[in-house]
Amino acid sequence: MNLDRTSVIGIVICVLAYIGYEQFLTQKYPDRYKAKEPIAQSIETKDNSSSKNEEHNTQETLAEKSEENLNHSEKLLSQTELTLENESVRYILDQKTGGFQSVLLKDYKDDSKESFVNLIDERFYLKGSADARFSYPAKPYKAIRVDEKSIRFEREEGTWLVTHTIRLDDKSPYGADIVFSWKNISTSSENLVSSVFVADTIRFTKVKGGLGFLPGMPTNKHNVTSSINNSSEWQEVESFCEQEDSQELFSKNDVQVSFNGFSSHYFAKLLLPETKKSNLSVGKLATSGQKSCSLYVRHQMDQGTVASGESVSFKFRSWFGPKSQAVMTAYAPELKEVMDLGMFSAISHIFLQVLEFLYGVLGNWGLAIIVFTVLLKTLLYPLVKSSSTSMYRMKALQPQMNAIKEKFKNDPQRQQQETLKFMSEHKVNPLKGCLPILPQFPLFIACWRTLSNSVELRHAPFFGWISDLSAEDPYFVTPILLGLLLFLQQKLTPTTGMDKTQERMLLLMPVMFSLFMLTLPAGMVLYSLTNSVVSIAQQQWLNRKLGKAQ
Repeated sequence: MNLDRTSVIGIVICVLAYIGYEQFLTQKYPDRYKAKEPIAQSIETKDNSSSKNEEHNTQETLAEKSEENLNHSEKLLSQTELTLENESVRYILDQKTGGFQSVLLKDYKDDSKESFVNLIDERFYLKGSADARFSYPAKPYKAIRVDEKSIRFEREEGTWLVTHTIRLDDKSPYGADIVFSWKNISTSSENLVSSVFVADTIRFTKVKGGLGFLPGMPTNKHNVTSSINNSSEWQEVESFCEQEDSQELFSKNDVQVSFNGFSSHYFAKLLLPETKKSNLSVGKLATSGQKSCSLYVRHQMDQGTVASGESVSFKFRSWFGPKSQAVMTAYAPELKEVMDLGMFSAISHIFLQVLEFLYGVLGNWGLAIIVFTVLLKTLLYPLVKSSSTSMYRMKALQPQMNAIKEKFKNDPQRQQQETLKFMSEHKVNPLKGCLPILPQFPLFIACWRTLSNSVELRHAPFFGWISDLSAEDPYFVTPILLGLLLFLQQKLTPTTGMDKTQERMLLLMPVMFSLFMLTLPAGMVLYSLTNSVVSIAQQQWLNRKLGKAQ
């Protein structure tokens, strides 16, 4: 094909124009041919369309795949260089996340009892940003080993040099200081609303009771745990993640956050902001069916105007460890409220202190539970005595009251009047037998919440076949024995005004209670068993004493 001069000039001009345009685009968008960030979803925008929900659910997978193409321009430190360790915890940090690859608690074994408990299911992200939107890092952080107790991560974000330093606390094995800093590297002043992100992927595991059809204790439940304006809150993660139309758990502005983070039944991963007021929001990043869920926490604070070359910071303390009242409160008193002990938490905290004291003396948590229960029942003996005395008096007068009922059986109104008159003359009241028992219910509930939430009982042996007080009795000996004792206790307790049908129904209660106890922790069953033994002894003593007084 022959080309004339005009055609040749046109082709040259087009080629030069294309090359010039490509050069312009490359300078303006230097990363346009690199792997795109896997997640750049705005935390502030809700998307309810089905197509975007599907894309949202695959973001975590894309994030993992894209790591193969990350820009490894920064030197990657070895695992040893990225490890912070003390006598109780081994933190292995991660340059790709700026957070933790694993947090191993050396004083606690996992469920297999072969490896240390690892608080990180997958990767745990820590990120300081000048953006209110969270995105996974496009390339590794620059990591600097400051000293044996601290590591600093750095990255540039627009006009900011963003760093955060993780330093082990000298006073607590499970505490660490995390300081986020923003340095203005531009030539002019900049306004900054700093955001600190925590992103965690939580796996859901199913724990079955020994019999399968009974639920057991929910030791695998995960919660978002917060203390906002001195009020503690616990939101279950799994139920929130199952809500497909909900991407934000909560968002609160200008609040005092004492602590916030994620917790399981026995362990917690928390940040404690060192500021009076900040903004806090928690939401969902991605889900993987019923297997896992990725969540973010955003702490946000208005830093005002930052001059060129100047730096501002956002400081946190952190807790990665057991939900042990004594250990947590020694680090930070506000962590006392991390444990969900119910409406009678004030009583539960006292019970925990007593149990810890008894364990210090006896050296066995099972013996501590037994002695604690005996002490508690001894303190409650005056109430038991008052109740039994009232019921014995009612039982002694029951034949005469039955005679009144028979005499006026055709006149219910007269029957009621005569019965009330008779009780008034003899100064008896059926409610007096019940009222002394009512104050015991808060103590009973508080004791149960204490025992069911105490990490100290986890993997703690008692004697013989009971090697873990936080797990069910493997041979169901104690629940069955408890049922027999409850049956005996029911027979020994004086009853008034009950017909045979009601008495038979009451005798079924021990059977139902024993079934309920089959898959509950052995420590809780031990408490109930001891409670029944002491109750039977007290009732026998009162029966003899009151029987002689008749």
